[in-house]
Amino acid sequence: MNPKYIIHKRQWGQALLIAVHYWVALSILGPWVYIIMIWGGAAWMFGTFTLSHSHMPVTTESLHWVEYSLLHTVDVEPVWWCDWVMGYLNYQIEHHLFPTMPQFRAREIIDQVRALAEKNGIPYRCMSYVEAIKVSMKNLENVSEEIVKLHSE
Repeated sequence: MNPKYIIHKRQWGQALLIAVHYWVALSILGPWVYIIMIWGGAAWMFGTFTLSHSHMPVTTESLHWVEYSLLHTVDVEPVWWCDWVMGYLNYQIEHHLFPTMPQFRAREIIDQVRALAEKNGIPYRCMSYVEAIKVSMKNLENVSEEIVKLHSE
C-alpha cells in the first residue's frame, strides 16, 4: 500500500506489516542484495512492458477500444518459455481487450481475437521475442535521437 494511503486511512496494521517486511528482507539479504533484487525486478518489468507497448505509434485519434488495442499493442510469441519469462504479459492484445481475465487464459482466445481482427480488417501483430527486443531497442534509439535534436535546437 502507498504510505500516504496508510496514514490517511490510519491503516496502522498495514504499516506494521510493511515495516516488518523491510526489516526481515534487509536483515536477511542485506541492503545491497535487496537493492539489486529491486533493480533487477524493475528492469524485468520495464523490459516486459516495452516489448509490447513502447514501439507502437502514439495517437490522439479517437478509436474504439478494440481498434485501439489491436493497433497500439502487440503480442510476443505464444510459446511456453516466453509465457514464463514474461509472466503471460506477452498477450497484451488479449489483456487490453479482456483486462479482468487471468493472464494465463489469454492463449485460449488468441484464435478468436485474430479472427475478429481479420474480419474487421485490422492487423493482429505478433512478434518473436528477439524481434520485439530489436524493435524496442530501435525505438529507444529513435526517441533518444529526437531528444538530442530537441535539446540542440
